[in-house]
Parts: sequence; C-alpha cells; structure tokens
Amino acid sequence: MTTMHCIPPSVLHWLATVPTDAPVAMLLRHSVRGPLPENQVGDHVPLTDDGVALARELGKVLGSRLKSLQTSPVLRCVQTAEGLRTGADSSLELKTSDLLGDPGIYVVDPARAWQNWLEVGHEAVVTHLATRDQPLPGTAQPPEAARQLVQRMPSWWRSVARRGASVLRAMASA
Repeated sequence: MTTMHCIPPSVLHWLATVPTDAPVAMLLRHSVRGPLPENQVGDHVPLTDDGVALARELGKVLGSRLKSLQTSPVLRCVQTAEGLRTGADSSLELKTSDLLGDPGIYVVDPARAWQNWLEVGHEAVVTHLATRDQPLPGTAQPPEAARQLVQRMPSWWRSVARRGASVLRAMASA
C-alpha cells in the first residue's frame, strides 16, 4: 500500500500568516524517508521519491521568500534542503551545521544517547526530546538545548537580513 504525504495544512496556514517584511525562522525535520535499518542510526537512509517531491513542493510554496538554508549533514536532511532549494528555483548555498544533527544540539554523549535508540526506538526518543523537559541519558535538557539553538539563530537572521528583507529560513534536522 502506498502512503500519500502532503504539506500539513497548519504549515500552509502559518506560511500565509507570517510577516513578509521581517526575519522569520522555520525549523523543519527532514522530509519523508525510508525505514531506518534495525539497530543503526540510519544517517545514510535517503528520502523516498515522495519525500523529494514533498520538499520541492514546500520549496515552491516558499519561493523567493527562502533566503538561507542551513541543514544537518545527515543525507536525508541535505536532500530535504536541496528539494526546498530546487522547488524555490533558488541557487542558495546549503550550509551544514552539527547543531542540527550528527550529533545535534540535543546529544551530549553520542555513545550513551545511542543506547536510548537501541532500547526504546527512534520514534520514542524523538517524541521524548520534543515533548519532555527531562533528558534521556546522554542527551541535553530538552528545553535548554532548544534555547541554545534559538539563541544562535539571531546571528543567522542578522547575516541574512543584511542581504534583504522577507526572510524565511528553512532548516532540516535529523
């Protein structure tokens, strides 16, 4: 059975309501990927054809508002950023950041953090990091890690804002 994916209506609504004359940050996870191999990080797992098409579709929606692309170095994240760029018909440089993945701002001890993935699985770890205040072993305090990421964003905004208004930043994260 084939699963059809689409840009969530809430994302389209948000994009329609954000100001076009001020810097805005848009943090994304990667687009649709294939299954992760059992007991592996899966950094090499690419986007599916549907995932590539979806990233391009979102890029088309962003269009000329896309002013900067920062991505995790993980393959599926880079492919998501490339799809956004292609869809937006842009030649923007892709900039990779370890803060966004591999290991990312949430991981402080990669070996111990990996044990979480082995013990409870990918979805449970990501859900925990996104919804809980207490860290898993080997990970940062989720609220503190999120604050650190946000604190670093103003420098990104300033560098892009000097080149023009209407900033919408798309970041794909592992």
